[in-house]
Parts: sequence; structure tokens; C-alpha cells
Amino acid sequence: MIGDWRLEIGDWRLEIGDWRLEIGDW
Repeated sequence: MIGDWRLEIGDWRLEIGDWRLEIGDW
């Protein structure tokens, strides 16, 4: 169960990393 929410947190951290890279581009 704990592993599940840790995976979910990892997912949104990757998504945040993506938009931060996009913002860094412009």
C-alpha cells in the first residue's frame, strides 16, 4: 500500500519536472 502512493508521488514529480523543463525553455 505504501509503495502505491510512493509510485503515485513519483509520477506527479516526473510530470512537474516536465513542465518545469518546458517553462525553462521559454
